[in-house]
Amino acid sequence: MIKKIITSSVLCSLILLLNASLVSAVGLTPAKKVIYIKPGETVTEKITVINDLEKELFLSFSSKDIIDVRESGGPIFADEGYVGPEASSFSRWVKLPESTKIGAKTTIEIFVEISVPTNADPGTHSGGVFVMSSDENSDDQNDNGTAIKLQANVGSLFIVRVAGDVIDKLEIESFDVEKNLISRLPVNFLTKLKNTGTVHQMPSGKILIKGWWPRNTSVQFNQNDSITLPGVSRNYSDYWGTAQKQDEEALGYFAQALYEFKNFTFGRFKAQLNLEFGDETKQTLTADTSFWVIPWRAVSLFIALAVIVVLMLKLYNWSVIHSHEKRRK
Repeated sequence: MIKKIITSSVLCSLILLLNASLVSAVGLTPAKKVIYIKPGETVTEKITVINDLEKELFLSFSSKDIIDVRESGGPIFADEGYVGPEASSFSRWVKLPESTKIGAKTTIEIFVEISVPTNADPGTHSGGVFVMSSDENSDDQNDNGTAIKLQANVGSLFIVRVAGDVIDKLEIESFDVEKNLISRLPVNFLTKLKNTGTVHQMPSGKILIKGWWPRNTSVQFNQNDSITLPGVSRNYSDYWGTAQKQDEEALGYFAQALYEFKNFTFGRFKAQLNLEFGDETKQTLTADTSFWVIPWRAVSLFIALAVIVVLMLKLYNWSVIHSHEKRRK
């Protein structure tokens, strides 16, 4: 019994490992596609499938609606068999290609047809087109002698904006820093936005930073061009400065002090977020926060060195005076 459990556990681990290798070896481009379309129109979009494996794979296709989005930005797709309203369901608008094969070390193109009904709701509707790749000729077998069919699923995100009367509205729920007091860069600016409109938003802008040293600088907001979908709150993270290559715990005192010297930043800073959004009419939003950067290792090391220099100068002066007095005697 124990032997069977161990064998099954090893086999499951092997299957997971092989599935992971399929996922990493089969890719799709583009990973994200934004489409602008009118009700009643049809568009055809191309997806490139890449097989990096040294074997032929079988491909099948499916589509799912996005029913929610995590605050980190990760989409939550509908369960298998979910059927949404025709006026707003991306998966009901999509015509997928037939199952096919892809050769070893080969790239192929597939075409997805999107037909938006005349009664489609204006605004953004989103979903994913998934490619299931399987190795049906696998020689692997389970402990009952049955062949194992290895499968992996990868997807491409589609964001479809249907023309009509839409609402462009975005709110800043919060704007702050990860830590209000730090000893060195980077500073992590955390922004939470809520899309209360009916279309997706890709906000852009700058975070203006004013303080003691340096006096003025700025950080680009949303450098990754991340999108916030309607009805969703999303977190954005933007950095001022670059992190050290090693974790702070792995570095010694002097290594951290040296980094603080090289990237010297000191004092109280005010940060102002200025962002804009909207396709047809640009709108702006602002928010403020503040923080301190006190490079205490660099400062303490500088003070220690200054004290040593002063003491050495005093000792030198004392020795000169003492030597001079000896000669006079």
